[in-house]
Amino acid sequence: MKPLNIYVCLIVENEDSLWHRQFSWTLKKRGHAVFTPPNTIGIGESWNVPFYNWGNTGRKKLSEDILEDITNQHKKNGLDLCLLYLFPFQFEASLLKKIENLGIPCVYFFCDNFYHPKVAKEYAPQATLNWVPEYSVLDSFKESNSNYIYLPMAANPTLNFPTSVSERRENIAFVGYKRDYRVNLLYHLAKAKLPLELYGSGWKKGLGSHLDNENPPEIDLSKYMPMPPLERFNVWLDFKKSAFRKRVLGENTNITPSYENDFYENQEQKEEFLNDLAVDKILQWEDVNKLYAESAITLGINDNFIKDGKGNIVNHPKMRDFEVAMSGACYLTLETPESRNLFEADKEVCFYNNPEELVEKAKFLLKNETFRNSVRIAAYERAMRDHTWEERFKKLFERLNLKF
Repeated sequence: MKPLNIYVCLIVENEDSLWHRQFSWTLKKRGHAVFTPPNTIGIGESWNVPFYNWGNTGRKKLSEDILEDITNQHKKNGLDLCLLYLFPFQFEASLLKKIENLGIPCVYFFCDNFYHPKVAKEYAPQATLNWVPEYSVLDSFKESNSNYIYLPMAANPTLNFPTSVSERRENIAFVGYKRDYRVNLLYHLAKAKLPLELYGSGWKKGLGSHLDNENPPEIDLSKYMPMPPLERFNVWLDFKKSAFRKRVLGENTNITPSYENDFYENQEQKEEFLNDLAVDKILQWEDVNKLYAESAITLGINDNFIKDGKGNIVNHPKMRDFEVAMSGACYLTLETPESRNLFEADKEVCFYNNPEELVEKAKFLLKNETFRNSVRIAAYERAMRDHTWEERFKKLFERLNLKF
């Protein structure tokens, strides 16, 4: 049977970007034909500059341009599927139904449903099928009578794979930018005098975090959403004053678990203490795989907390969980409600639930190299068997009854 013709529209057009590396690369590797919007449509501009100030004019124009391109591609090539991953501020919900009305199944992938409840309420009912990677938000899709499939995040073995190293170091490596919760949690490892190394923006004093961009990129917005000079200045000023995650996540950025003692106290002193543990290095893809391979422990912090419908503070796995496992690392990460359904605890991935357990398990792993190596092998085998994007697409196509 012939390969599928799939239109892939993601938050940025660059085919070497993070999400194209996951979706487009996987589909092409399986022999499918992938069609993407031209750069002239301006998806990148909608993502990189205005954020929630993109406005109705920008959403409408972008939606019209995407629909026009899909229509033309469908006439030329006969599309079998459209896969969209756009934020709700980028496009109108009606675009999803309009694509389906062309006779093309439309799948809407979105992985920040915790922080964007309007996706389940307003956007999801318009799609043929919603790809939901967070188990804890499924009830909201049921309430809106939307069609959905729960498929967790995954990893791409072309990018994430075990790397040979001459020897392994006795260290604990954390890769990720600085956040308040992370500072307070990691301080417990540092205070215990464990060999912690911090990679990512914001940890080293004097180096800014990529969340606080004081120099917004110079992009001419007028060709996509004409604005008076004063309004354009206000967009720029708003961007300058507010970090991206605060604008997008709002009050939810302050939701964190409750721990006893002085967990959240003396923040500045803790940051100073961690400054000396920061590694001043920008990691490329190959550097990350090598770091996972040579480090005794790779540390994860699933700190995307939110309150569920019952008022409980919950979190969910990140794509990093699958990437690290597929790289053959000994992975110690903050447990989520989904974790034990994805990996066998303390055999494939090690989990902790509080600062004390983190320190205790880190100490145990550092002392037991044979156990660490068994975790590496088991994690890699499980990831390759169950957690590739290829496996996710297989289940997606089965649900849509797409055969190739």
